[in-house]
Amino acid sequence: MRELSEADVRSAEIDTEIRTIEDNIEKNILDRKDIKRSLDSINCDKSKRAGLMRNLKAKLEQKNGIQAEMEGVRKSIEDLGLAEYDPARFDEIASKIEEIQPQIIDYESLVIRLEELSEKEKELKGLREERMICVKTLQDLNENLAGLNYDELKYTQLKREK
Repeated sequence: MRELSEADVRSAEIDTEIRTIEDNIEKNILDRKDIKRSLDSINCDKSKRAGLMRNLKAKLEQKNGIQAEMEGVRKSIEDLGLAEYDPARFDEIASKIEEIQPQIIDYESLVIRLEELSEKEKELKGLREERMICVKTLQDLNENLAGLNYDELKYTQLKREK
């Protein structure tokens, strides 16, 4: 019986070992799934990071371009020198502008009229050409009428007589 109880103990130990191994296998399966999810998350994060890095690089290039442009403007301003505001000079210039304002308006009006005149000249040229065509047509018709020996006076007299 002792052998039987040793076998039962050994069987129980083996069952325990089997359960432990099965638990370890189940734990390994879950760990693998967790690792796969983690790897997928890492790959997704890597893609996002790559996109953000491209965006950052583009923004840095844009910033560098803007800074270069700003530096050019700053240099141009420095080249112009110090600007001073003279209220008296400003008032003088504003006064002169007001004085010539009617002339500016007249000038703008003349420019518009000049443009209209150019269009009218083109229209006149077209009408003259059309008139010449009409005159030529009228001459041709008179020649045709003369060839028919038509006399308006005779026609009117004949019409009255009837």
